[in-house]
Amino acid sequence: MAQQLGDAYELDDLIGRGSFGDVFRAVEVHSGELVAVKAIDLESTDEEIDDIQREVLIMAGLSSPHLVCYRASYIFGTQLRIVMDLMAGSVYDAMGGGSRPLAEADASAVVCEVLRGLAYLHSHGKIHRDVKAANVLLSERGEVKLGDFGVAREITNTLAKTFVGTPFWMSPEVINQAEARYDYKADIWSLGIFALEMCHGEPPHFGKPPPPRSTRSENGARLIPCPRSVARRVLSAQARRPPARCCSL
Repeated sequence: MAQQLGDAYELDDLIGRGSFGDVFRAVEVHSGELVAVKAIDLESTDEEIDDIQREVLIMAGLSSPHLVCYRASYIFGTQLRIVMDLMAGSVYDAMGGGSRPLAEADASAVVCEVLRGLAYLHSHGKIHRDVKAANVLLSERGEVKLGDFGVAREITNTLAKTFVGTPFWMSPEVINQAEARYDYKADIWSLGIFALEMCHGEPPHFGKPPPPRSTRSENGARLIPCPRSVARRVLSAQARRPPARCCSL
């Protein structure tokens, strides 16, 4: 049974879980348009309210066809509700939860679209910090959009020694926290891991204990074969030193 969502939206099925809260399909009452709503219980969440507010502010300040579009946010009871475009699913879903690697052409096209989203994000002084198949979303028309900005941040000196993201996709400088500060090059490393995830169904070393922080940047990730059209886009994304790391369209 649908739950009334304020005066403007009706909450429907649970369709996923994102940073800080659950994501539901919802209907905009007046237009009948389908949207997605992230519901965050402010009383029971373990996250800091400032972190949740930061996600809303970052989403509200961005507008790109390569990012999931923010529409509105408001308080409903003890919950903060964030209204966004409804997407059909994630790249992880398209991979059957990791059981079906993507075809070479599809993986290459997805990398290209995610690069456009990251280029926009970085040009506006933001870093995503959690690029992976579960956070790259697909529309019904096949559009590729970067989503889940729960750990995204401004690129500032305050990023130093901030250990966030998903370990198997983290860059060496984030794992080790050895750099004076890290920047958008951490996203480029994660993009390279994401490309390998699409081609192999999982990131390198998945299912194994992550290496100690003190050795991760020295050893780097194990080199894994990757289709040529994908590899040429992420050829230097896995460079251990951030200044040498890049990715091209």
